[in-house]
Amino acid sequence: MSKKSHVNFLTGFTLLEMIVSTGIFSVVVVASIGIILSVKSAQEKSSNIQNVQDNIRFAAEFISKELRQGTSYQPVGCTTIALGLRQCTSITFTSSRGLLVSYCKPASTVLRLEVAGSCGANGLPLTASNIAINQLFFYVTGEAAGAGDGQPRMTLVLSGASTEPKTQLRSSFNLQTTVTQRVRDL
Repeated sequence: MSKKSHVNFLTGFTLLEMIVSTGIFSVVVVASIGIILSVKSAQEKSSNIQNVQDNIRFAAEFISKELRQGTSYQPVGCTTIALGLRQCTSITFTSSRGLLVSYCKPASTVLRLEVAGSCGANGLPLTASNIAINQLFFYVTGEAAGAGDGQPRMTLVLSGASTEPKTQLRSSFNLQTTVTQRVRDL
């Protein structure tokens, strides 16, 4: 007779195999959480940048449209940069509806005033409170009425940043646009 040797193997895992598999699983979970948090942060940053850009584009487009259709530009707080070119901190003009309108930056926002007065008094802010405007300049040329020119050209320069509490979500911007008055001042 032949003896059959029968070896009984226990099915299961050893302690070493369990430690290795738990370690690999932990590394995968930690890496996945890191990726998810990174994607969430990037999405918040993108959303913040979009919000800032929308605010600034609105303000610049609103000002540009009104300047384009206005007349009788009266730049205020000007410094001569070059022959015929001045850098001004605010502007007052007659809108297409016949109102005297001013744009200025008293603190960290752009204001629109429909009444004569100092900048910052009774003005309508054009940007959201979470956006700080650092610079607002109007580069003006040709604003003197008459046949010699009488068609002002103005370059609007805006710069600033968002004021988000989280530093990694903050974003800055610089915007410049040039406007030519449609109707000549004769």
